[in-house]
Amino acid sequence: MSGETTCSNEEVTLKKIQNLFNSKFAEASGIVGGRMPYSANNVQMIGLLDDIPFKRPSHYGKNQRSRIWNARASLRCHINDAECST
Repeated sequence: MSGETTCSNEEVTLKKIQNLFNSKFAEASGIVGGRMPYSANNVQMIGLLDDIPFKRPSHYGKNQRSRIWNARASLRCHINDAECST
């Protein structure tokens, strides 16, 4: 009974993708409970499938959410610090 698998008939909800992206951001930033700043240009989600651009989870359809969920083990968040340098 693993929480890591999703049956094909189980819907991957918007909330699941939000929580996934938030947890990947928290890992990368070191901020416990950090929330993904979707408007920030210095944050990238590495490991998304080539035909799925990184955007707010509410902009993904059911099939895209399912594909993101299935690829969740390979996803990681990258924070580019280039904006901080002058």
